[in-house]
Amino acid sequence: MHSHSSDIHQPSVAHTAAASLSAPRARNLTADLIRASEIDASIVKAWADLRSRQPLMQSPYFDLQFTQAVASVRDDVEIAVIRDECKSIIALLPFQRMSPNHAEPVGGRLNDAHGFLGGAGLSSDELINVFRILKLESFGFHASLKPNGPFSDFEFCELEAHHLDLSAGWDEFFRWVKKNSSTIKRHGQKSRRLEREHGELRFEFHSESEEVLEQLIALKRAKYQRTKTFDILSVDWASDLLRKIHKTQSPNFSGILSTLHAGDRLVTAHIGMITDNLLHYWFPTFDPEFAQYSPGTELLLRVAKQACEQNIQKLDLGYGNDAYKFKFCNATDRVSVGLVTDSKLAFQTAKAKYVWRQRLKSIPMKPTVKRVLRQVYPNFGGWNFK
Repeated sequence: MHSHSSDIHQPSVAHTAAASLSAPRARNLTADLIRASEIDASIVKAWADLRSRQPLMQSPYFDLQFTQAVASVRDDVEIAVIRDECKSIIALLPFQRMSPNHAEPVGGRLNDAHGFLGGAGLSSDELINVFRILKLESFGFHASLKPNGPFSDFEFCELEAHHLDLSAGWDEFFRWVKKNSSTIKRHGQKSRRLEREHGELRFEFHSESEEVLEQLIALKRAKYQRTKTFDILSVDWASDLLRKIHKTQSPNFSGILSTLHAGDRLVTAHIGMITDNLLHYWFPTFDPEFAQYSPGTELLLRVAKQACEQNIQKLDLGYGNDAYKFKFCNATDRVSVGLVTDSKLAFQTAKAKYVWRQRLKSIPMKPTVKRVLRQVYPNFGGWNFK
């Protein structure tokens, strides 16, 4: 295997061997870059081994097939391969190069969990030196799982990531929901009324229908436009990634398209990913005509029940404070936001921008501000989805 960046280690020589990396602990580490197309059996094995040693990295975002799916819709996906003195692979970091010197997690803002595979043993100094060798001045992260090893020294803040812990089974989880969520008391009545007024409810845990997926994408895009939020799925690679994930069906990684119909009408749908015993709830949406029935609640409960029957023990809703996450989540993880860079000025500037944006999101006049911003700058926020 060779490095596709011919000037990483010795600029005058194409496809050179990895360069030595000096570190505080005097480890003679080396670093290479490869493209997704250059992944061979040794990388596949190392990927699986490193991931299996880190329970937090069960998430589909850490699966090799997710990186390969992103690489199929973007041409800037790379993998940093870090080796020790014995040439054994000790860490891997898939990323996308957003500019010549700046990188972000593979999948960008569509990635709800990221970090180094096997990177817990790297010091912050080693991390900076690795990025220097790879000609990267900065690496931005927005949902790095904690504990997150060398990223810890580069955090702006921590966020909560919510999930349904289904390890005790459906009956136990549903007992918890009935005790802790007032929503559930009214929910049964809403679903029965939906059925009476619009037809028999039909749930499908996974639909192979490409037509239904296109309906989901259209509904999600309409919601972004209604709420004056940047339309993520207007970006070709983002919507194409959903299509690619939907078609990916393998024993350890698969896309899942869950649907709920009332009669012949699609009421609500969700596309996500499953790896082993974890389901990541990724893009849920619903037809606003049925909003009064809270169909998203019905879909989530049905997905959770079916997940239990398939021995899925964790239904991950990711980070963020969407209201529906608080209704049913009985557990949380921690993720962090930050920027890896050896420039204190760049770090402080990026942190100040992040804090400013968070304050803007919390102001009482947020809807008005969003509407004005969207009128003046239709693509405001689009820089996150280049």
